[in-house]
Amino acid sequence: QQQQQHQHQHQQQREQHEREQRALAEQQRVAEAERLFELEKQEAMRLEQQRQQMQREHEQQHREAQAAAAAAAAAAAAAVPGAEEDSEAAAPAPPPAAGGTW
Repeated sequence: QQQQQHQHQHQQQREQHEREQRALAEQQRVAEAERLFELEKQEAMRLEQQRQQMQREHEQQHREAQAAAAAAAAAAAAAVPGAEEDSEAAAPAPPPAAGGTW
């Protein structure tokens, strides 16, 4: 009976050890999943910052292009005597209609 008791105790120790090993492996899997999640979150934040930066640069380029176009239009209007800044007023007037009939 003492041998049976010893075998039973040994069996319990082995089962306890296996449970501890499974729990440790599960903790490691959870830690790895959390690490990967953090990496993906950081990458998503980096990509969002990059997208916002590109959007700001695009908007800045658009504003600069608009300003350059306005400056060119103003310079062109100033080069034509008597012309006004309004682009329609700066356009040449159509020739007078011919007096003939068809």
